[in-house]
Amino acid sequence: MYVSKFIFAIITFVNLSGIMFRKIRTTLFLLLVCLSGILKAQSSLLWEVKSPDNKNVSYIYGTMHVEDERVFDFGDSLMICFNKCKAFAGEIVLDKINKSELASQIFMPGDTTLKMLIGKKKYKQVKRKARKSLGVFAGLINRVKPVFTASLISESSFKKGKGKILDEYFQDLAKEKQMVLLGIESPSEQIAALDEIPLAEQAQMLIESLEAPAEEEGADELVKIYNTGDLDSLYNHFLKFDLSDNFTRSLLTKRNYVMSERIQDIINEYPVFVGIGAAHLPGEEGVLNLMVKQGYMVRPVQIKTNKNKK
Repeated sequence: MYVSKFIFAIITFVNLSGIMFRKIRTTLFLLLVCLSGILKAQSSLLWEVKSPDNKNVSYIYGTMHVEDERVFDFGDSLMICFNKCKAFAGEIVLDKINKSELASQIFMPGDTTLKMLIGKKKYKQVKRKARKSLGVFAGLINRVKPVFTASLISESSFKKGKGKILDEYFQDLAKEKQMVLLGIESPSEQIAALDEIPLAEQAQMLIESLEAPAEEEGADELVKIYNTGDLDSLYNHFLKFDLSDNFTRSLLTKRNYVMSERIQDIINEYPVFVGIGAAHLPGEEGVLNLMVKQGYMVRPVQIKTNKNKK
């Protein structure tokens, strides 16, 4: 299995204590692994959704869970759709996280350590890389679940600029506009999905991610493809990565079904702007197609970028 730097965090959660957890909060699984399906040919990051039971017009937008200022280049046309809605639904509501409840969940159980999982030689290599990317936080990697370490190191490959990830930006904007703020999942549910991946497999993912060449160049390429809004291109980009069935099932497919059901419940109550990781949009078992099967009208909305947006 070959796993690149870009299989990392779908924003989640924490802030265990200060800066460490603010960084971890920005990374829980950026699964921009796009699967093919009947909606694949109509590419867009923004989709209009209409319920068969009422007149509410809602939108689903595929996000990228990084603070790289380039992913904020969505332009005013997207904001017109955002402003039409009375509610915003993200994967989780960041302000309602129980930090103490989640704190212990990022650490491996019992006396398990990363050094046990990958051996002394590999551990030294990971520690060296972690010191370069994470500074003083590298001291925790022996006890933190390997996927979190991979996430934090991977996130450092992307450019900074906004100080908050794209999902967080939309949540803050929704609060400013006094919109109803909703979470589709709970942080505990996202952690539980992550825990379905055995620690040994997580450790192997970490090793393989560190062996991937040209981290910054790869991050730049991914952002450029994302900004085209072309799900086909994203899908083709990730065909080169051999993801395990366990990884895809736990972190993408199963969650798509849950997300689809909960988004339907929200749409039937509010005209809502939904922001979820772009990987959840396409495919036979993607959120969009699952909603089509339930009778929802789904169509792509073309949005213009704004190169001068700040």
